[in-house]
Amino acid sequence: MLSIQLKNSFRIAVKNKVFTAVNIIGLGIGLACFMLIMLWVRNEMTYENFNPNANRIYILNKLNNIGTGTTTTQSLPYLLGPEIKQKIAGVETFVRTYPKHAVVSKDEIIFRETKILAADTNFFKVFPYKFINGNSDNALSSPYSVVLTSEIAKKYFGANNPIGQSIRIRVGISDLYTITGVIEDLPSNTIMDFDFVLPIDPLFRNKKDQISWYSHMFDTYIQTSTPIECESFNSKLTDILNQHYSEGTPKDSIIVQPLIDEHLYSPEGNRTGMQYILIFSIIAVFILVIACINYINLATAIASKRMREVGLKKVIGATKFELILQFLLEAFIQTIIAMIFAIVAIELLLPTFIELTGKEISWNYFDIINLMFMLGLIVIITIISGAYPAFYTSSFQPTSVFRGASESGRSKITLRKILVIVQFTVAVVLIISTGIIYYQLKFIQNKELGYDKENLLYMPFDKNIGKKYEAFKKELLSNPSITNISRCSEIPSRIKNKMNGLTWEGKTENTSGHFYFESIDADFIRTMNLKVVAGRNFSDDFLTDSINYIFNEKAVKLMGFKDPIGQQFELDGPPGKIVGVVRDYNIEPLTNDIAPLMFIMWRDWYWTLIVRVNPENLNKTIKYIENTWKQFAPDSPFEYDFISNNLQRQYKAEQRMSKLVTIFSILIVIITTIGLFSLATYTAQQKTKETGIRKVLGARVLDIISLFTLSFVKWVVIANIIAWPIAWYLCDKWLQDFAYRVEISLLIFPLIALATILLAIVTISFQTWKTANLNPVESLRHTS
Repeated sequence: MLSIQLKNSFRIAVKNKVFTAVNIIGLGIGLACFMLIMLWVRNEMTYENFNPNANRIYILNKLNNIGTGTTTTQSLPYLLGPEIKQKIAGVETFVRTYPKHAVVSKDEIIFRETKILAADTNFFKVFPYKFINGNSDNALSSPYSVVLTSEIAKKYFGANNPIGQSIRIRVGISDLYTITGVIEDLPSNTIMDFDFVLPIDPLFRNKKDQISWYSHMFDTYIQTSTPIECESFNSKLTDILNQHYSEGTPKDSIIVQPLIDEHLYSPEGNRTGMQYILIFSIIAVFILVIACINYINLATAIASKRMREVGLKKVIGATKFELILQFLLEAFIQTIIAMIFAIVAIELLLPTFIELTGKEISWNYFDIINLMFMLGLIVIITIISGAYPAFYTSSFQPTSVFRGASESGRSKITLRKILVIVQFTVAVVLIISTGIIYYQLKFIQNKELGYDKENLLYMPFDKNIGKKYEAFKKELLSNPSITNISRCSEIPSRIKNKMNGLTWEGKTENTSGHFYFESIDADFIRTMNLKVVAGRNFSDDFLTDSINYIFNEKAVKLMGFKDPIGQQFELDGPPGKIVGVVRDYNIEPLTNDIAPLMFIMWRDWYWTLIVRVNPENLNKTIKYIENTWKQFAPDSPFEYDFISNNLQRQYKAEQRMSKLVTIFSILIVIITTIGLFSLATYTAQQKTKETGIRKVLGARVLDIISLFTLSFVKWVVIANIIAWPIAWYLCDKWLQDFAYRVEISLLIFPLIALATILLAIVTISFQTWKTANLNPVESLRHTS
């Protein structure tokens, strides 16, 4: 019986080969997209799952006030971890980490490495990454030991076992570190990002950072004996921190966050990463549903061709259950073929998908979970796409069939309309969303930030350059293509340092004492093309400027000064004065508003070199800077980047989302258009006799095309009307994350509507035109 049904299913598929191919391709594309997105979702949702302690590890975040708002940071005092373990029951251990940049060398191999992590000696007990060589128990027990990832070990030692060998890591001063372990490269679903791990304790020559409650530099993790209730824990940790602050110092709050939540949620509980999971999960479901709708539409559309088949089978004794089983089996076979098509598509598209998402993900077809997932998908798609056509077609009555009555009732046509409307509604929502996301990203990338961001190079400030800085500066400025050079602590597009506890005359309890700060030299403001709106710039001619201050307009406003110049401050030393005010500029991504900022001249905090160049002959100018660098710092690699590039990278997540939404929107439009074309093709075939009669009665080809096209286009118009408020709401919700945002232009809605209507007209008219141009004799001879 089953073999007969299988043969019959293949016979029907071959007979309707065009529609079968459309169904398989549509379902295949839908399945491939769905599986790729779910692969990414699984990777995002399983961060730190490889760590057996993950549900008992928590990261500590500090909440403080910056101006009129609040910010969170993970930087905390070195002394906090031991005190937490001592005073709070249930805390098994703690780990402190501190990221570093350094020049690393092995013989003639020299690189500037940016992923160096200093950590407590128990780091690999709390974060049990798998060791290839060495022992996790004592890997960091020696003061000058270091653990490498597998990729970095190959970079410096090739295929040789590096255990016991030495590598020079210039942290502060040049030191030799002994390789004590090599771990597997980090999985893509971990929050950690390092290539080297070395002990934290001997790293600091200035012990003040390790004994001061006011030096906040370290990330702190705690591991508890059992999972905890975070809210009650927060107040205990906050009390421990604040009891070490002197009277009058602004208080901080600590927020405990589970390690497994850090990737998807902000410390305050906002769904910063989870929103993208929800967006793409919904898109994945929509793509699959649209592919299933295509199947349902085509299956019900061609049902009239099978009325006699069903009637004959019922006459010779076939039960309704057997007929339903046959139609479900047809759907099952096509879904299996579509799954094979999807697997091939995944293999072809996976490298591109990895590049788009930035995730090292793979699909293991022999994994039992993946096999069950694919089997479950096949069953679900079979039921969703095949159930209605199966029940509908099997319900044909033999008496009606052989009398020639049509089963194409109003309910079937109404369902088909609804399904087409749903398809185009989803497509329009995504197209509009894609357009608004594109314009928002273009807006923030081109927005004036308050300084001239173009043609600015930045590079690490090497200690050898620092010893001969004036000569180095003079040499660079001798090149007419180099207009300015300056030193600072951080590049202006990613200032992270904050000053705690600033006080001034007239300060109230409700005004924050936290400000972002940047250590600069006298050339910085000129190099950045910042505008001084009051007072003056720093000057090397004034020795007292080493204790003086410059603020931005936002900071002056928050402090309540009408005339800030000359106002006195005191901060860890002799009192200084405000000597200047600069116009506000953005130091954070445009998701945040202007922040209060303070400039100081702490020469020990010069870590970055900024050079403004002429854009003409840029490659030649960069080569000149490199040669000058090698002349003054031959043992340090020359590395540079543009500040404009750094600004672009701040919106990497949004850019990736934009690309993915665009791609999946295009795929949804393609799947929808394929379904509409196939449905129009079938409808045109069914209307062949009607077309012939109309032509005999004098109808023109254009009249016939317009009549048939209008019946489809009105569905697209309804879909647009439904989609507009949905798209506006979703986009407005997304834009609320940006302090600077575009206004949603109402023009985009009719433009998208016009585009989709034209797409529908072109799709439908092609097949309708062919039918309308048939000779009436041939049309009237046509049998459905």
